[in-house]
Amino acid sequence: MKGLLWKDYYMMIKYCRMFLLFAVVFLGAAIMEPDNLFLLAYPVILLGMIPVNLLAYDEREKWDLYSAVLPYTRKQIVTVKYLIGMLINLSMFVLVMAVLVIQGMVNQSFHMTESLELGALLLALGLLTPMVVLPFSFKWGTEKGRVVYIICMAVACGGIFVLTSEGLLNPNIFQMKVSLLVLTAIMLVLYVISWQISIRFYEKKEL
Repeated sequence: MKGLLWKDYYMMIKYCRMFLLFAVVFLGAAIMEPDNLFLLAYPVILLGMIPVNLLAYDEREKWDLYSAVLPYTRKQIVTVKYLIGMLINLSMFVLVMAVLVIQGMVNQSFHMTESLELGALLLALGLLTPMVVLPFSFKWGTEKGRVVYIICMAVACGGIFVLTSEGLLNPNIFQMKVSLLVLTAIMLVLYVISWQISIRFYEKKEL
């Protein structure tokens, strides 16, 4: 399965460079505007879609047919996309934490607990779109999955923008009865469930 990971890594570097560039630009802007959480959330959502885009390139190049003659199972092919999604989101978590530390140094107001909870919230947000879209993509193809992707992006970005502009989403949202760390744990469980559903869909799919 290591070969599949390397394949997706090289495809990500070749085809998804603009995603990475946008992420860097938005994270840099977030340092200058610490109260605008949209600048942190958007790159997390954007990079969370990389596994779906990699799957789309696989379909376009007929990789699903070619892989049938290789010593890889359908479970491994699905698993790699979910691993890529998890690794990307963990990397974004580290980068977001670095931005929050820099913000705290600049404003002399760094709070570890709140920063970790914000990072946990964004990690959960980054897992949401691939968690929802990948099962549809593995069952019906990425063209139909793209419709779900557009809906998820519109709802997620629109919701965050509205909440931020109305002052309802800010670094002081953590007076919550349900811990955001618990929310992240729930999202991780749902991510695993989505992975298992995608495996079942893809194993039954006729290529």
